[in-house]
Amino acid sequence: MVNDIPRNEIANVIAFHDYDDKKVDVKGWFEYCVKLFEKNGLTPTRIGSPSKTHRKTINFSRGAKKFRERNFKDVDSMWFSCGIPTGGTDMFDFLAAAQLHLFYKENQIRDTSSITIDNGILPFSKDIFYKIVKDLCGFIQPKYGYCLQHRFTQGASFYPYGICSGDISEEESDDIAKWANEYKYEDGSYKTGDLRDIYSINILCPSHLDRQVGSQSLHDWICASPQNGELTPLTDELWFWWIEESEISRIREALKPHDLLVIYRED
Repeated sequence: MVNDIPRNEIANVIAFHDYDDKKVDVKGWFEYCVKLFEKNGLTPTRIGSPSKTHRKTINFSRGAKKFRERNFKDVDSMWFSCGIPTGGTDMFDFLAAAQLHLFYKENQIRDTSSITIDNGILPFSKDIFYKIVKDLCGFIQPKYGYCLQHRFTQGASFYPYGICSGDISEEESDDIAKWANEYKYEDGSYKTGDLRDIYSINILCPSHLDRQVGSQSLHDWICASPQNGELTPLTDELWFWWIEESEISRIREALKPHDLLVIYRED
């Protein structure tokens, strides 16, 4: 049976934001994600292009063939997943999924792309995710991103998009919705250089590192102490900021007063 693997509670999520649609290598991203899943023992099962006019998913082999035959021309969005044996709902019941969005809906001006994968299949670690993030940045060229762990049943694959799902607290629901409102829409407060929150892995551009934390730049503040995390170059324009789990709360509290964190920004 395809993907006859018990699903763990925790999913690992890689999210990319703030990128130029015209610079995205759709074919490269797609083939990389397929190989990533297959390398980890998974078989893609369903695929779709969830734009306004195409919401249904189809068998992966058939859908992938169509995309490849047209050389990924005029793709405005794409979603595919590695389903679980019990079937269920395509958007919820999977071991891994990849989403790429390249279009603006109604008055939304910014999009998001992500990969979600079972932690039991691909364990969350600095070295593993550095390599994957570095590779994916070559296809997406984002200005911002992060990696986190989230429960499947609490909407792991929906979290990057600011969509609430599952049994979550009112506080978390408010935080998720605030990100959607501030990031997606023209009247939101997001600007390049902002951070949604603080995560174990944060993908930063120069606009982040130039932001002020008191009398220092964020770059200098991070480098001032090992407890503030570790900065590693990803590309000429992007850095990988790794933070130990035990330090996340402290760093969040330290940065809140400096207007870097979107979901903690006063309305």
